[in-house]
Amino acid sequence: MVLTNPPFGKKSSITVIGEGGDEQRETLIIVRDDFWATTSNKHLNFVQHVRSILKIDGRAAVVVPDNVLFEGGAGELIRRRLLHDCDVHTLLRQLTGYSNSAVATAKYTIN
Repeated sequence: MVLTNPPFGKKSSITVIGEGGDEQRETLIIVRDDFWATTSNKHLNFVQHVRSILKIDGRAAVVVPDNVLFEGGAGELIRRRLLHDCDVHTLLRQLTGYSNSAVATAKYTIN
């Protein structure tokens, strides 16, 4: 069983500060053979990681920012594969401010 509330934040990136104080930011894209989609969105990557570590008949409960499972592109592909390949039991949308969070959240449960 996996129970998780990942840290919320923006897309993954690396910031390099040169000798003159110049900043360069590079997007960090995670590529894994066991992921359904390649994306720099760390929330979508986290959803894929949780699914990839589940054993057969494993269960998971995950908290993600509200819009993560309803984005287009990679988010849509991951949502469709999650609903097709897994037994998604519950999608629960929570209001902003719930659990001392300034971010609206959603929980999903996989049986």
